[in-house]
Order: sequence, then structure tokens, then C-alpha cells
Amino acid sequence: MVKAIKILFLVCQLYSVTSSQQDVNYSNYNQSIGLRFIIGYNSFDLSAASNYFTEILEQYRTYNVNIEDQVLYPANTLWGFGIYFFPMRELEINLNSEFTGTEAASLYGDQFGEIDITSQIDFFSVDAGLRKYFMSVDIIQPFLGINAGIVRAEYSLQEKIIFYDLPDMNRQSSYNYSKYGYKVEAFAGISYNLNYLVVDLLAGYKYSIIPKPESEDFQSDYQMEQIFELENSGFVIRFSLRTGIYW
Repeated sequence: MVKAIKILFLVCQLYSVTSSQQDVNYSNYNQSIGLRFIIGYNSFDLSAASNYFTEILEQYRTYNVNIEDQVLYPANTLWGFGIYFFPMRELEINLNSEFTGTEAASLYGDQFGEIDITSQIDFFSVDAGLRKYFMSVDIIQPFLGINAGIVRAEYSLQEKIIFYDLPDMNRQSSYNYSKYGYKVEAFAGISYNLNYLVVDLLAGYKYSIIPKPESEDFQSDYQMEQIFELENSGFVIRFSLRTGIYW
């Protein structure tokens, strides 16, 4: 992620140097419309999903199999894009789409065989938001904002067991479902204005819940022994570039 942010900053610098030398007086425009490109980093609560994954490992440990989780739904990057509109200088209305995901994995092997347990959770969201800017300085403007929207979660979990000497006992199973939920987010940030390009940096907290899946939500032949909500809540940091027309 650090490398990606460095690249985006380099693009900003090149853009400001090579673009038109005519400066935009941001303190004088009344309206604006344009596009926003987003990269960020977000954490996940997902305590119920983590507990379920750990319980699966505990079942194997009862047979003296020393299986551990290598990855357990860590924080991850997010990507997105959006459109924005300034009906007045200090107020922005926006519509955004974002993608992020996380995973869990436990890969075990010994002289008798292998046990591979993996899980992937992807989140796709569409939200609308408002931002209030404080235009006391032309180049740098702090802002406060709120977003709310819908989230589609895609959950999958796979178990694979291989016995080297007993291939007839090998087995593989998977659980897959998709479900819609919601999110609400509050944040604060700053905007830095370059020539026809604006850099936004913000930090906030997102509250998001994906309800328990129903039987019709499962896309596999098997249903999970336990069902639970996916709490996609967590802290979010976003870096974005926006450009548009001003009048």
C-alpha cells in the first residue's frame, strides 16, 4: 500500500508540473462536478467469522493434530471510484463504489497427509455521502463527512483433507454464500488543491453489518453448521484523487 501511495503522489506532482500553467482560483468557484479515484486501508471486526474458523481448527486439535491459523482476517487495502458534485462551494454530494476483502488460512502437512482450510470474504459497496468543507485557506481545506450505503458480502470457506496412504478417505467440502447488508461511516480529512487536481486524505470509522444468511443465500451444496452476522466494522483511511470542471 505504501508503494501505491508513493506512485499516486508522483502522479500528482507530474500532473501539476505538466498541466496548464493557468491557475484555478478555488476560492472563487461556486460549483463543480467530476470523478474521484480511491485507494485506502481498512480493518475488519469479523469476530464471529474468526471464532467459527478457530472452532474448526479446534476440532482437528482434539485428534492431536497441531494445526494453527497462519492468517485470520487481517486488515487490507480497498479500491474504488466515485463521482462528486458541489452544489455550492463548501458542500459536496458524492456517490462511490468500493471493493475490499480479507482472508483466513490454515495449511498443515505431515508424513501422513495434508489439511488445508481457507476462507475468503469480499465486500462490494455502493454509498452516497455528504462533505462539509471549511474554505478558510485556498490550497488546503479541512472537511467533515458522512457516508451511508449498501454492502454485498461474498463468503467462502473450503476444507481439504488428503491422506497419502488412504486416498479413499480424502475429502473436500466448501461453503459459499452472498448477502447484502449496510454501512454508515463518519470521517474527517483534508483536501490539497493542485492545478485542476485535488488530493484528499481522510480517516474515519465505518459501522457495517451483514445479516445472517438464509438457506437460499448459499451457493454450495452444503450449509454451515453455524450461521452468523458478518460485522464489517472498522477504521478506514482513504487517499483519493479527484478532478473535474469548475464554474
